[in-house]
Amino acid sequence: MMRFARLTAPRQMRATAACTLLLLAFGSGGCGYRVGSLYDDDVETIAVDVFTNDTFRRDVELELTREVVKQVRLRTGWRIANRSEADVVLTGRIIRIQDNVLSETERNLSLESAVMVSAEARLTNHRTGRLVKKVQRTTSESYLIPRGENRTTAMTEAIYKLAEDLVQALE
Repeated sequence: MMRFARLTAPRQMRATAACTLLLLAFGSGGCGYRVGSLYDDDVETIAVDVFTNDTFRRDVELELTREVVKQVRLRTGWRIANRSEADVVLTGRIIRIQDNVLSETERNLSLESAVMVSAEARLTNHRTGRLVKKVQRTTSESYLIPRGENRTTAMTEAIYKLAEDLVQALE
């Protein structure tokens, strides 16, 4: 039969304190995760300006802006506000939209194509004018013509993914 030694009160307190410190040291690392925003705690509101568009494709900037606002509401704790009331301002521009043929038939008819969209976003402190973060992302979405898929649905999906990527990069 195995007997366990009883610890005296001071030894028991030291052992408890040591175990507590070990738990805090190993348990607080969190694998790089952090609760809350990466930015100042005083940032509660954000204004999202309409993205500019360096391409000749019309209204894509409106769709991207709409999706970015949705992603900010879904992913962050920031409240959307007017520019004059916001703590930070998000501005951005669509840099490039490109169509690529991925596969063709023997008659040079497109079977699969892809649309690629590139954009950059800047987060600026409204009070100080200081650039908080600048990111650039590119996303693409393919579509199969024989399956009845088309460029419009691929563009919508690419814009959605791009908005998701931009907001995630700014978090």
